[in-house]
Amino acid sequence: MADWTPAILLLGLAAASMFYGRKQIRAGREAHRVGTASLQWPKTQGRITASAVQTVDHGGNVGYCLPEVAYNFTVESMTYAGSAIAFRNPQSTKKAATAIVARYPVGSEVTVSYDPSYPGACVLEPGTEGVHSFFMWGRVSIFLGIAMAIVAVAIPILRKMYP
Repeated sequence: MADWTPAILLLGLAAASMFYGRKQIRAGREAHRVGTASLQWPKTQGRITASAVQTVDHGGNVGYCLPEVAYNFTVESMTYAGSAIAFRNPQSTKKAATAIVARYPVGSEVTVSYDPSYPGACVLEPGTEGVHSFFMWGRVSIFLGIAMAIVAVAIPILRKMYP
């Protein structure tokens, strides 16, 4: 069993990598679908109520930053709150997140695109710009998963061939 332990562990990592890749590709498809639809959504004026950069730490090390924006807008005398900036992956560097947040200072007026059938689905930057990162990371993860699976299968074979 000890001979198979590295192969089994590697197969587990391969499966996790491929699962993550599939999840990213699905998220990309959904973001692309909604992003494309959002280009046709009606627009209204809204106001920024909060704007900040959130830093996500991983064990004391900065992992990534998220631009966080909140806004209110009115559709047919109903007030809605939104927080979506765009349909792309929000994780970014501190510099990029700061640049995004700088475009939306608290109190500023903004144009909000909203789904007419459900105005709570809204966004400040409609479209699909940046959605490709979901597909890119999904494909990379699947490729790495396949590579790990091949190596995992090869380990016991090579151990028998070269004891």
